Amino acid sequence: MMLKKLFQYPLFTVVLLGLLMWLLPQFGLRLIVFESSLKLALTSFAIGSAIILVAAFTFRRAKTTVNPATPDKSSHLVTQGPYRYSRNPMYIGFGLWLLAYAIYLANLAALLILVLFVLIANYLYIIPEEQALNRLFKDEFDSYKHKVRRWI
Repeated sequence: MMLKKLFQYPLFTVVLLGLLMWLLPQFGLRLIVFESSLKLALTSFAIGSAIILVAAFTFRRAKTTVNPATPDKSSHLVTQGPYRYSRNPMYIGFGLWLLAYAIYLANLAALLILVLFVLIANYLYIIPEEQALNRLFKDEFDSYKHKVRRWI
């Protein structure tokens, strides 16, 4: 029950998947190693952080909930800022964090965890959020989802 409650929050999932990335070599799962580039990892992390911060600020400015566990409390459909380009910029930012960590670890197998994150984000967060937004904003959300892609 406690674990299910924790999985309501994408940041918990990102931290857990980061831990899984770190554990891969411990279990002999270091499939292919590529040369690490600290600058590339830091750049990916910085871009991901900037996207997350701008997206969160856009929600705050619209005075609506940023909490993915309570999408039914959304008071506005946010379509400005980074939401003009992606319906889920925060998840893109989290994905860039995981990409940065995979690059830092210099472990190609860790990139598979990024794929796992996309699947988890789609099924645990994005689909339920979109269902709630569809109930709340009907035609407005339908129009938005036809104009703006789910990811990029």
